[in-house]
Amino acid sequence: MSTAPKFNAGEPRGEGQEKADQWADAAQSAHDTAQNAAQSTKQSAEHAGGLMQQAGDQMMGMAYGAAEAIKNAVGMGSNNNTTTNKSSSTTKY
Repeated sequence: MSTAPKFNAGEPRGEGQEKADQWADAAQSAHDTAQNAAQSTKQSAEHAGGLMQQAGDQMMGMAYGAAEAIKNAVGMGSNNNTTTNKSSSTTKY
């Protein structure tokens, strides 16, 4: 008497193929999820970069304005140059 299990023709292959298909579907789903996460991360990084650029531009503008205010306060600004040389006159002979 033989105690070896009996298999019907095609039965093990069918079960194995079904498992392989399930694993392939799971792998595709994981790939799609990873791809979506990568795209979302890229978009978030681009948005954050834009915000950082705007903040940097605002800070540069504020620093420039502060420097101009100090120059004007000590008489070195461009607003003070227009009043210079108004009282001088030239005489031609």
